[in-house]
Amino acid sequence: MCTVTYIPEGENKFILTSSRDENINRGPSQRPQVRSVEGANVLYPKDVQGGGSWIASSDQGRSVCLINGALTNNSKDLTFKKSRGLVLLDSFGYETFEAFVRDYSLDGIAPFTMIVIETVPKLTLIEFLWNGRRKYLNYKDSSKPYIWSSVTLYNEETRKSRKKWFTDWLRSNLCCNAKSIFYLHRFGGKGDQENNYYMVREDGMRTVSITQLEHLDEEIEMRHRNFITDQLSLSAVKFNNNAKKENRNINNIGLA
Repeated sequence: MCTVTYIPEGENKFILTSSRDENINRGPSQRPQVRSVEGANVLYPKDVQGGGSWIASSDQGRSVCLINGALTNNSKDLTFKKSRGLVLLDSFGYETFEAFVRDYSLDGIAPFTMIVIETVPKLTLIEFLWNGRRKYLNYKDSSKPYIWSSVTLYNEETRKSRKKWFTDWLRSNLCCNAKSIFYLHRFGGKGDQENNYYMVREDGMRTVSITQLEHLDEEIEMRHRNFITDQLSLSAVKFNNNAKKENRNINNIGLA
């Protein structure tokens, strides 16, 4: 939930990869499974301690990834009423993500960034930020690659360096596929174990897993590598071909 990359793969296809940086004392996570969430089949790994997840994809064509923090690192040592991972799952209960943003109360929720990909009616990439007081909704160019690093773990200088590594990697790799991106998340960086994409710190924070979503013709495939249990799993959720969504009017979204 702390380093996320998005790679477009042509019409309505993409690869979304998330490196989860967490304290090793936090409880274990469960491997990805398809679970029912508000009538939708949603594939996600489960955070046992919080009950939610940091990355999920549904048979309705929506994928959501969570990153701790929003614009600045200002949420340490505070108590919040609900896990951000549960908020992520709650978003699947809304017909459109815009409706979730408009209607869902985030009072008492810690700051976060959500990366959202909709494939119905067309490929749409959304960056949604909550800074503890205000909602920010940004529509990104879905034809371009992106990287995000959590502001709670990486300062501005480090985030810029990580973005440059990503840009340099894109320029030097003629073959940009799911396997090479997974490899980047595991081994990318400049030899600094505290700030590499796969990070390890003396305070117990480290990359505990890498989870990758790949949008295929009939399904979303999820690869999940848990570094704590040294397990690798492969799961998928098939698209619901009967899913219907109304065209969205993005000019009429009221944000609190």
